[in-house]
Amino acid sequence: YLAALEIAGLTLTAQALGRTPVTHNDDWIPITQDFDGVTMVLVPAGCFDMGSENKQDEANPVNRQCFDQPFWLDRSEVTQVDFERLGGHKNSANQFSGGQRPVERITWFEARSFCFLRGMRLPTEREWEYAARGPDNLTYPWGHDWNQENAVWSENSNDQTAEVGSRYAGVSWVGAMDMSGN
Repeated sequence: YLAALEIAGLTLTAQALGRTPVTHNDDWIPITQDFDGVTMVLVPAGCFDMGSENKQDEANPVNRQCFDQPFWLDRSEVTQVDFERLGGHKNSANQFSGGQRPVERITWFEARSFCFLRGMRLPTEREWEYAARGPDNLTYPWGHDWNQENAVWSENSNDQTAEVGSRYAGVSWVGAMDMSGN
C-alpha cells in the first residue's frame, strides 16, 4: 500500500507526483494503491499520439492527446471473486469459472453499474490507450513487436481466459496487466 513517497526529505503523495507530465515511458515508476481490496495503478499526466497512419485502419488520423491530471486505473481486469464481493450484477454467467479469472460476458451497462458501485467509472478509450501505450506510443504495452508469450489469446490459451495478471511480461509502462489479451 503506497500512501506517499519520500523524496529527498520531502513527502509527496502519489497523486501529486502523477501531476508532473511524463514524456517517456521509462521516466515513470509504477505506483499502486489498493481501493476496497482492488489494486489500482496511477497513470500520470502526459501526452501520446492516438490513432493510426494505416489508411485501412478506422483509428486514423493520428492526433495528439494530453492529460493534465493523473488518474487511477484497475491494475487488471475485474476478477470474478471481486465482482461478487463488491456486489456486481450481470445477466449472463461467465463462460470460464474461476475466482481469479476476469469477469466476462458482461454488457457495457452492467460494467458501468459495477464501477458506479465502487465509486468509480469506466475509463475512456483515450485513457485506456494512454495507459497501454504511454508517451512512447508503443504498439503493444511491452513494445512495438508482437510477442505471443506476453498476452493471453486464442493461440496459447485453448480459447479460454486465464487468471488476471498471469502474463507479467505483458505489463504496461504504468503497471497495468492484460491490456493486450485475455
